[in-house]
Amino acid sequence: MTVPALVPHGTLGSVRVLLPVEVPVVPDAEEARRWLENELADPVYHQRPSLLSQLWAWLQRLFEGADGVPLGNVGTLLAVLGLLVALVGIAFLVTGPVRRSRRVTGTGAVLDDDDRRSAADLRAAADAAAAREAWAAAVADRFR
Repeated sequence: MTVPALVPHGTLGSVRVLLPVEVPVVPDAEEARRWLENELADPVYHQRPSLLSQLWAWLQRLFEGADGVPLGNVGTLLAVLGLLVALVGIAFLVTGPVRRSRRVTGTGAVLDDDDRRSAADLRAAADAAAAREAWAAAVADRFR
């Protein structure tokens, strides 16, 4: 089976003329897998530097213009990272952990085991709570 395609044939003034042709590229599953493995085995896909070396190169470019800060050894990198960890630790100690701005006090579980009201009683309680604009209780009673 072949796939129809349009290929450029020439030009007619400033209009490009396309002619339909058949492209005989319909591999079976095994042949497609083999083509893919051959393509991905190409070294061009494996020449990218590792993530650590990219980070190292970025740090070197970042401090390239700074006087007195050579990033040529691992000790300097560890010192910079240690300073960063210390700053984050101090910031955590000063500000404390991130907390929610408001504490929500729970009124109990939505589905209480000892609640023996019928469905009609729960609907009536939900309607009464909604009438007095106690929305949390109204919604909880509706879901019970």
